[in-house]
Amino acid sequence: MKRMTALWADPIGWSEGLAKTKIHVFIWTLIHLVLVLAGFLMMGNFDLAMRGASPIVFIGVFFPSMYLYAMYRLLRMIRERETKQQNKELVS
Repeated sequence: MKRMTALWADPIGWSEGLAKTKIHVFIWTLIHLVLVLAGFLMMGNFDLAMRGASPIVFIGVFFPSMYLYAMYRLLRMIRERETKQQNKELVS
C-alpha cells in the first residue's frame, strides 16, 4: 500500500503522482471533462445547461488542465537541472 504524504511535506513527490508524464496530464484532463459533461447531462434541460457552459467548462476543465500541465513542465525543469548537476559532479 502506498503511503500518502502531505503536500507541504513532499511537494515534488506529490506533484509527480499527478503530473509525472503527459499521459497522466491527459488522463486527468479527460476525467475532468467526463465529470463536467456528466454534470451537464444530470441537469434536466441540456440546452439550458449548454447556454452557460463556457465558464463552467473553463473552471472545471481548462483551468485544472493548465494547472496540471504547468506542474508537468516544472517537474521536467527540476529533473533536467538535477540531471545537469549530476553530470557536472561526474565530470569533476
